[in-house]
Amino acid sequence: MTAMTSTTATATVATPKTRIYVLSHAGGPRRLVRARNAPAAVRHVAADSISCATASQQDLIDLLPGTKVEDAGAADTGADSGHDSGHAGD
Repeated sequence: MTAMTSTTATATVATPKTRIYVLSHAGGPRRLVRARNAPAAVRHVAADSISCATASQQDLIDLLPGTKVEDAGAADTGADSGHDSGHAGD
């Protein structure tokens, strides 16, 4: 992998090889992102709108009565997770 260099008035900095990716989000504008790879570009855009944390006990109490638990791997394979929140009527 070759590195490009950019020179500033005070230092020369080596930057890794990057590409420009176009990302789109349902209902949102298309964005151009310079990144080393596609997952890095997606992480960059997702960081603006998504937060992630382990669910607290209070989160579970508040959300489970009406919220289905999603299995992240199921979306990747197209398979149904077979899981539900354990509540009747879901």
